[in-house]
Amino acid sequence: GGGYILAPAKSMQPGTPLKNAIAVVDAFTNQDITYSIPIMNSKGADAHHNLGLIYHSQGDLEAAAVEYKKAIEADPKNADAHHNLGLIYHSQGDLDTAISEYQIAIEINPEYAQAHHNLGLIYVSQSALSVAISEFQIAVEIDPECSQPYYGLALTYALENNETLSVESLQMAANLDKNTVMKARMDSGFDIIRESLAFQDLIKFKLQEMNGVGRKSDHHVKCQHN
Repeated sequence: GGGYILAPAKSMQPGTPLKNAIAVVDAFTNQDITYSIPIMNSKGADAHHNLGLIYHSQGDLEAAAVEYKKAIEADPKNADAHHNLGLIYHSQGDLDTAISEYQIAIEINPEYAQAHHNLGLIYVSQSALSVAISEFQIAVEIDPECSQPYYGLALTYALENNETLSVESLQMAANLDKNTVMKARMDSGFDIIRESLAFQDLIKFKLQEMNGVGRKSDHHVKCQHN
């Protein structure tokens, strides 16, 4: 349960054609022709990061990783590049390297809610539930308007068989993003508490809201972007 959060592009509008992005990289990444030593600058780093995002969105993880690494070479303190490189390692199952990249991103920017959230996901997969809870709680403190860390908390508490805290966290997630209700219905992580009255009542009530029975105004806030 809980999906990765990809750090956004900087200085680039969504839908920028790949060839235009490459041109931006060429423009920003100045090189010494003789020695091919890239000039260290944040604009060059952002350009490589943006190109990496395009490759990432197209599923070309190898090309995306190359660009993220170039961004880090140009600017070692580019937290987004470290984070998104961590996402690639995460998706490939190289969890130790993913943890390292997420932690570097957090060292650079301690308020990086997305990195804390994604660390939490790894710790859940490793059954390190108390550490996962800590990471999700930090993400919530940084970005309380994002539903995903609340969902992560709900799932982790469910795995601990803590029905009360799981349902409370799920309700917070559902208040921020109604789609989490449908997600929770299908998520096997909640199987331990699925038959509990509190869980069933919450799902039923939120589904009624979604179907217009006692409907409240929709409230879906996007997660923080660094």
